[in-house]
Amino acid sequence: YKGVPVITASATAASLTALNDWYFRVIPTSRFMANFIATYLHQVMETSSVSIIFDRDLYRPSLAENFEEAAGKLGIKVKKKWGFGGKSRYLDNELRKIVTELRAVEYPGVIFFASYAESSVRLLTLLKYPGTNYTIMGPDSYSEEWFVETLKEYPLERASPGYYSDGVYAVSPFIADLSQKKALDFRKEFIKKYNEAPSWVSACYYDAARVAVEAIETSDIRGEIRNDRRTIRDYLKTLNNKE
Repeated sequence: YKGVPVITASATAASLTALNDWYFRVIPTSRFMANFIATYLHQVMETSSVSIIFDRDLYRPSLAENFEEAAGKLGIKVKKKWGFGGKSRYLDNELRKIVTELRAVEYPGVIFFASYAESSVRLLTLLKYPGTNYTIMGPDSYSEEWFVETLKEYPLERASPGYYSDGVYAVSPFIADLSQKKALDFRKEFIKKYNEAPSWVSACYYDAARVAVEAIETSDIRGEIRNDRRTIRDYLKTLNNKE
């Protein structure tokens, strides 16, 4: 680091902020997301078994590992687990192999995709066909509008909306309909300015900007760059509760 306070509103990898006094977040970590998903599957969807498909890179294995750990503590059985290389030259072959093996499982349970949305779109289009009723849970990237828009590029989704997306669940750090008045006001102003609803990424970075401004306004800034940066950093360190 260069002694500059940083706030992320979209990166969920815990390694970014762990043991780094200058890096902050206004979004939950992958571990929090994994625990939330496992708890939701257990308590709301009453899921007893799952299968996991994950992308073998820096972020997604930790999400898959954290989810498997959380599911085990809740008594959810992990029936099968597959990994693939997101940047592999043979990605399509790997995905086809996973789909073939998955279809052979009598009841795979809810399928948890710990993968980037791009590769997940390909998985969905390979996995779903008439008569299948797989329930799929994905991470926050699935709640972005472009995920559904990408699915619409496929003829079967255009001909029958929901052909691929039905039965797919996703988490999101921001849902305007469940938020308070300030969030609804933000959404209204965003639409007025940009003619589209804000994504969760936009909402979370708005939060990050508000935190940064408050840190600057509240800190005792004296015009000495190094000391001012440290003063702002020290104030950010005090913002460590959910409120």
